[in-house]
Amino acid sequence: MHDKPTTDYKTAGRPLAVSIALRGGSLILLWWVLTEGILEDPAFVLGSVALALYASYRLIPRGEWHWRPLALGRFLPYFLSKSLMGGIDVASRAFRPTMPLQPEIIKFPLRVSGKPALLMAWIASLLPGTASVYLENGTLRVHVLDTRLPVHKNLRELERRVESLCPEPKPARGDHQSPHP
Repeated sequence: MHDKPTTDYKTAGRPLAVSIALRGGSLILLWWVLTEGILEDPAFVLGSVALALYASYRLIPRGEWHWRPLALGRFLPYFLSKSLMGGIDVASRAFRPTMPLQPEIIKFPLRVSGKPALLMAWIASLLPGTASVYLENGTLRVHVLDTRLPVHKNLRELERRVESLCPEPKPARGDHQSPHP
């Protein structure tokens, strides 16, 4: 049995119609980019976007993630450049006869927690020579292709950017519990 999202749509920030328009528009834009603007079957596109929109609301209900739009604008070029560099790095290693590898699984202590830690784990796999393996108790285990790469420095930089992108909300005054009875 599936649990229904517990988000109160009246307090989730923007009106539901605006939220649907933004998510739906983003999905249509993604479709357009991936298909290079070719629209052969509009009914199929709209049906696919509608299913993706439904899935996105089931998986990430409104109000669950708190994004900073300006930080997102700064994050996207970083993300795209690191993704491209990661792909080039892996491809260049695959085509070299010597395949310069010094693999290891490292433990990286996180300074972020909650949803930012989860986002960090997802995105870390796109850095050059890294793949997130496990996230538990504030530690991210990362498979590294070459320990000679500045992996810790790159992960710390990513963590700083993720924290500015979607900070974990601080409890409001009076919402915290005192350690004393």
